[in-house]
Amino acid sequence: MNLRLTMVILVLLIVFSGYLILRPPFDEKTETVSDSASLAWFYLVDETKIDNITVNYFDQEVSFYRDIDRAWHINSPDGDLVNSEFRGTPFLAGGAKSPRIISSEKNPDLSQYGLNAPKLKVFVHLEESDSSPDGITYTVLVGDITPDGINNYSAIEGFPEIYLIDRTWGEHMARLATETNLVQQ
Repeated sequence: MNLRLTMVILVLLIVFSGYLILRPPFDEKTETVSDSASLAWFYLVDETKIDNITVNYFDQEVSFYRDIDRAWHINSPDGDLVNSEFRGTPFLAGGAKSPRIISSEKNPDLSQYGLNAPKLKVFVHLEESDSSPDGITYTVLVGDITPDGINNYSAIEGFPEIYLIDRTWGEHMARLATETNLVQQ
């Protein structure tokens, strides 16, 4: 037998053996549900229906308005156009997934989650429709950071459930109220 052919067969045998050793046996279920698929929606609205987003962070407030051409403006419907830093914000404001529901009591103690006087409020207004001539506004309350530093406690004003929401969602929204360079140049 040719030495080159023997070496190729030996290398293939080693690679295949390593695959079998490192991979679970064929009869076990090897598929796992991805983390994002197992998360519950904290809230979800159609991002194309959002026509106003207002962010209040430590009483600093900024509003963003969508015009009929679907362009976003800052501080008024006729205000300056926003720059690329704002891109993706309507998508984020359209909803977020939560790794866990903390409470679904009728009257939870909001103070233990920092939701009685939240530092961050995001008002998401949906455009007018036949069923809602004035549109609908959802107020997302973002409270304290969890002890592990990964999530914030969150709630929708008027609903009893308290959720965990990824900390970066709240950080992005808070940054909108504190950034001064959101105007398109």
